[in-house]
Parts: sequence; structure tokens; C-alpha cells
Amino acid sequence: MAQELDLELQRYTDPKESFILLIPSSWTKVDKAGATALFQDASMGSNNIGVVVNPVRLANLGGFGSPEFVADKHLQAERRKVRFLFPLLELSMTNAKFESSVDDID
Repeated sequence: MAQELDLELQRYTDPKESFILLIPSSWTKVDKAGATALFQDASMGSNNIGVVVNPVRLANLGGFGSPEFVADKHLQAERRKVRFLFPLLELSMTNAKFESSVDDID
């Protein structure tokens, strides 16, 4: 059963880029090159939320292409990242056969 957390949120408004985030009140804003806003949980450095704003020169969202085109390009980019970072893992996962039995479970 998942444990519920009683989490108090605070509002962060970025005056320059005009966005609003609700973040846990215990999190702190940290500076990082390239991040418009980055908040981190002091007790767990791996818990964070960040926003990067990159301006585009399009009149409207349709300028990116159809939703299907954008989704396809995004998936291609993500697949390239995985292949670049984990080429051996991908190869072994492709050729692996997964078998388990009740005896394997501790």
C-alpha cells in the first residue's frame, strides 16, 4: 500500500518567463547553468524539478508540425539517447531470454 505524504506546497512565479510552479515548501532553489529554474530536495539530492525555457521563432504551435510528426521526432531523439548511453545494455536486452521461476524469488 502506498504511503500518503502530507506535503505543503508553495507557489513559485517566474517574473521573466511567466510560468508558475507549485513546489514542496522544503525544497530550495539552486542555480545551475542553463536552467531557468531548478528546485532540489535538500534531504535527497536526486529529487528535483527544473524548467528550461528556450525561445522559438514560430507564429504558433502548428509551425512545429502535426502532433504525430512532433511525437515521432521526439521518440527518435529519445531512442538515440538510449542507444548512445547504453549500447551494450540495448544489445544484451535485445538478445536476452528472460526466464524465472518461483524458486528465484527471495
